Amino acid sequence: MLAFKKSSLSPQLNDLEEELALLLGIQTKYESNFGATIYAEKKNFQAIVNSMLDESESALDMAELVDHLKKKCSTRLLKEYLLLTPEDAQTGSIRLPLNPSLDSKLMAFASKELSVKLELESGKSLSTSLKLLDGNYILDESLSLGVHRLKYMDKECLILVAPRKGKELPAEKAWGFFAPLYALHSKNSIGAGDYSDFAAFTNYAASLGAKTVATLPLLPTFLSEWKEDPSPYSPVSRVFWSEFYVDPRKAPEWNLVPESRELFASLEAEIAKLNAEENVPYLKAFELKQKILKPMAKYYFEEGEPGRLQSLLKEKHDLIQYARFRAYCDVQAKPWSSWPEAWLRDLPPSAETKELEQLYLYMQLLACEQIETVASSAQEKGLSFYLDLPVGVHGDGYDVYKNSELYIRKLSAGAPPDPFFSLGQNWGFPPLNPRTLTSDKLSHLRQIIRHHVSHAALLRVDHVMGLHRIYVVPHGFEASEGLYISYPEELFYGVLLLEAQRTGTVIVGEDLGTVPKEVVAKMAQHRLSRLYVMQYEANPENTDFLGVPSIHSVASLNTHDMPMWQAYWESMDLDDRLERGLLDKKGAAKEAKIREEIRTKCLKLFEEKGLLSAGVGVKPQNWQLRLKAALSWMMQGASRMALVTLEDLWAETEPQNTPGTYKEKPNWKRRCDRSLEELISDSEMSEFLRDIASNRTRH
Repeated sequence: MLAFKKSSLSPQLNDLEEELALLLGIQTKYESNFGATIYAEKKNFQAIVNSMLDESESALDMAELVDHLKKKCSTRLLKEYLLLTPEDAQTGSIRLPLNPSLDSKLMAFASKELSVKLELESGKSLSTSLKLLDGNYILDESLSLGVHRLKYMDKECLILVAPRKGKELPAEKAWGFFAPLYALHSKNSIGAGDYSDFAAFTNYAASLGAKTVATLPLLPTFLSEWKEDPSPYSPVSRVFWSEFYVDPRKAPEWNLVPESRELFASLEAEIAKLNAEENVPYLKAFELKQKILKPMAKYYFEEGEPGRLQSLLKEKHDLIQYARFRAYCDVQAKPWSSWPEAWLRDLPPSAETKELEQLYLYMQLLACEQIETVASSAQEKGLSFYLDLPVGVHGDGYDVYKNSELYIRKLSAGAPPDPFFSLGQNWGFPPLNPRTLTSDKLSHLRQIIRHHVSHAALLRVDHVMGLHRIYVVPHGFEASEGLYISYPEELFYGVLLLEAQRTGTVIVGEDLGTVPKEVVAKMAQHRLSRLYVMQYEANPENTDFLGVPSIHSVASLNTHDMPMWQAYWESMDLDDRLERGLLDKKGAAKEAKIREEIRTKCLKLFEEKGLLSAGVGVKPQNWQLRLKAALSWMMQGASRMALVTLEDLWAETEPQNTPGTYKEKPNWKRRCDRSLEELISDSEMSEFLRDIASNRTRH
């Protein structure tokens, strides 16, 4: 296990290993959450190095490997990629600096004129020559936004033209709701919330004056007998929508296929049982939906309008391969890494999987159509989506299968030990490989972002520090034994802001936890909005003990990874942390004292602001008055967007997710205690929300 060492001690690695780390982007030390400098041990470092090498490199010894990597860097005339602002790209005389790692001997003999082929994102290509001037090659062209390819000799330089700054949150202060879609439910649900329930919820939100609805990632997950992992942060893919949320009754084929309608009618009793379960029965609900949808899929491929699918295929070029992958997974019932080698290059059509492949194609078509309908309807009512881009993807999923060279499959992303997770965290998904990010001309990264911004007015980027670096744990090691690997953050920001500008999407960085100052500075430089979370900011030792929400932030009382407001107020989360060994009795007592100070100061502040009558807040039965005061205080703050967590409105105490647990807790499964019908018909709740929301316009 990594030991906590004083920074005055020397690292265990020698100079050659340090040089190798620099070449591979491995950080051999980092500052811990506890203020100590953590150094790499040889075994951890070597395991991470081995995970990042290709087969030919693995055969080299340390000195040969360093020499090999240095030569790869030093033989390129130009850098692997170049970032330009639109202003710089429109000068008609673009400077392409020589690669700073270029071997000095080669630099001396750099050609005064370099023949190149320029392939523009538009598809147009041209051949031209670059002249060398003061250490720069000059490209006499003007380039538009996008990714362009400059080919020379046997090398290539990607030219990314992207804005340096993102779009700001609208100046007018607004508010919205947060709720997981799976937790929403109505009398029409089939075991869980669906896109139709999402539409009903957005209509309800718009009727109260809300301007956005936030939810967890709406991406496909593994919901099969061989693998059930409903976590929205461990998706099968980050470039498709979830089939689980499809409503069969909203499909164009519903009225054309009597078999599906009759089947649905015969299953009403079973559906009622599913809807009565305490937690979302993912497998049963998805299996039942697939039964209903199969006759409709068959009808579509035999008699339906092919133009619908053809149109989608123009946008989602690998949709057929994705559907085939999902079908193969269900039939094989084992991870793709154990399939025959021939299948790892390409999946052939198969009679055994054809019906399932068509079903997944059809479900994905409906998912795209239905989310488009919900988004368009919401937009007409002045309401937009605040979607969530997860930091990773399931290692057994489609994205890693298709782009295996872009991921380091022998490492798992996670987080180092901190006060909440003293043993560190292993999230289980493979990180992106910094060595191969551009090997597909940035296609995969752009697909991921483009998919999300297509329907998001606001996009939350999970673990925004992951644009700069990510903590990785070698397989077989403890979560505390990881190190950070670095990414070219400017490349990530460039791709992110390029795609966001094309849709006018505001980018919001999830910057909770220990975030280095340089990350905060980069977020400001690129004009990414931040998060303000009251529970996270609360510190009784500070003058502004609840922190000060900035204008360019999205504010909330909590997040999906935190206790519900009532549970936080009653310190129920401390009991849970004590039970799970994350706190000892002494630590729990200390945290309980801090929480009591926060409660006392909150009540005093709310009384001073006229949000709560004196002495009322201490009474347990007055939870709704305390909640109203807390939400009103948040609404009065400077942040341009404020979110109300739906389940806080009825004092829910069970969280949707308890970080650091897997099967110990029913994460990502708990239904809302109230149905949509109950919520919409509750006039007192509506008045409560309108009263709270009025604080946005009064201040």
